[in-house]
Amino acid sequence: MVKKGNSEERSKKERDSIVNRLYIKRRSGGSGLVELESAYDAAIVGLFEYIKQGQERPTRLVQEYDVKKTKHSLQKKANLTTQNI
Repeated sequence: MVKKGNSEERSKKERDSIVNRLYIKRRSGGSGLVELESAYDAAIVGLFEYIKQGQERPTRLVQEYDVKKTKHSLQKKANLTTQNI
């Protein structure tokens, strides 16, 4: 007769193990899933860098507009993100 406690405990450990392996790189035996927050932060910083370095008229207009914004500024969000890294 199999004890319920042991099988439930083993099942929970297996689930925890699977969840823990989700974000480990594939080279290290994980699934290589990228965290959504990390992907978002990388996109914000990359977009800001692209706009900051742009010399074309549209990107300059975006730069000027973003500097004037007081709320939800791309520059402010990118700076906060890089400070938290």
